[in-house]
Amino acid sequence: LRLLLWSAILALASCYVPSGNVLMVRGGHMITNNNFTLANKTFSVSAWVRRSTWNNNNQDWDVILSMGLDIGDLDIQSNYALHIGYRGTAFTFAFWYNDLDTDSFANDYFTWIHWAVSFNATSKLRTIWRNGVQVKQARSNSNFLGSGPYVIGANPYLSCNSQIDDVRIFENYELLQRDVAAILSRNESEAVPVATLRFNFDNPSLL
Repeated sequence: LRLLLWSAILALASCYVPSGNVLMVRGGHMITNNNFTLANKTFSVSAWVRRSTWNNNNQDWDVILSMGLDIGDLDIQSNYALHIGYRGTAFTFAFWYNDLDTDSFANDYFTWIHWAVSFNATSKLRTIWRNGVQVKQARSNSNFLGSGPYVIGANPYLSCNSQIDDVRIFENYELLQRDVAAILSRNESEAVPVATLRFNFDNPSLL
């Protein structure tokens, strides 16, 4: 039964078609909300990503979301700069010098992949899911401590060359396996938690 469930989840991921506009990134795209912070909080993020450029040196970044990286501030303390996305062929859920990286996914190009991450501020547990399957989990040595504008699709230092869709940010909520499966299935009748912020890029005022 479990094998059938995962087969169904992977089939859903492989046939993802955006319902409307997507964010096509060549560099960075900033959406600012000065009243929003994830510092010292439980939080989760999910998004669909389609990498658009082959990574020839295993060093290229495709950052989905970042927070706490200020332009000109290169002397960033550990745990003050959130960045979520591809680091080379691995996927990272990073707080700055305190990172959770997956194994390599070298074939994640020109196809839509669903990624979800969660952090529990009490247990310090970080989790990464790829297409509904948990691929990495470990405890952090600290909460995320940074603040500032969040950036979708890169940041002042790390690039992105991808298409991004349906970005959801959950403040004070830890996504569980059932939540990720419901988001992946795109069945809103399931008990999907309401995201604090959600961007599907169909509203031009958000771009």
